[in-house]
Amino acid sequence: MTELSPVSHKSRLARVEETPPGSIGALVPNTEARLIDPESGADVAEGEEGEIWVRGPQVMRGYLNNDEATAETLVGDGWLRTGDVGRVDENGFFYIVDRLKELIKYKGHQVPPAELEAVLVSHPKVKDAGVIGMPMEDGGETPKAFVVAEDGVGGEELMAYVSERVAPYKKVREVEFVDEIPKSASGKILRRLLREEHARPDRAKGSIRLSPATVDTSHVHRHEIRVVLLVGVLACLSAPAGASAGDPRSAADPRPRRARDHLDSKRRPDLHGGPDGSA
Repeated sequence: MTELSPVSHKSRLARVEETPPGSIGALVPNTEARLIDPESGADVAEGEEGEIWVRGPQVMRGYLNNDEATAETLVGDGWLRTGDVGRVDENGFFYIVDRLKELIKYKGHQVPPAELEAVLVSHPKVKDAGVIGMPMEDGGETPKAFVVAEDGVGGEELMAYVSERVAPYKKVREVEFVDEIPKSASGKILRRLLREEHARPDRAKGSIRLSPATVDTSHVHRHEIRVVLLVGVLACLSAPAGASAGDPRSAADPRPRRARDHLDSKRRPDLHGGPDGSA
């Protein structure tokens, strides 16, 4: 992420074969991480999921001219809140479960919609799925699934399929079949749009209105900026030591710059004055 300029975890070449599928890798050197319970602010127990906090030399100093956002993201002792919910296995490999702001809060429990979506699409007749939290009278939320499926499968069957594979509090309580799940250009499910469509009183069940104005394309511009920055960094790293703009000798001549200038001045007096010292 940009705030970690740019990495905190990676799959190292020496351990690439032992990196489990779906893992974001292990911590890079000189970096620490914690998993924090969003409700209590305390470290979670071993094996449990929590928000990933990171501390290290790559953590940003803050957002430019935005003290409020900086205070929300950077907490005491240099820890950065990533906003990602994750877990870590016994070998130190981390996994991203979902975004913190996307969690469904069901009767005091945190339900990651991505986990339910993964279970749903594992059903042989389900092509795609998106899960949101439906508001409840007590102020909480209950999981609802929007599903693109083949004919011959019903909502009760899918809810039973999910309940057999997740904890009781994570069960899907309602299924609605639709023709398409709204997604951004990068393939991210637009759950915001699903929530808006669920709340729209004039919506016919089974239909999702896909308005171009609601599709999030801001990430495209961020990716373009990151690509430009990456190209610039790679260009700097690939340039020979001592190379500089306007010096065509640098790329092809491996000698140190001072040695080149000294020898060239002997061969070409016009570079640093004539034999008699005149310009």
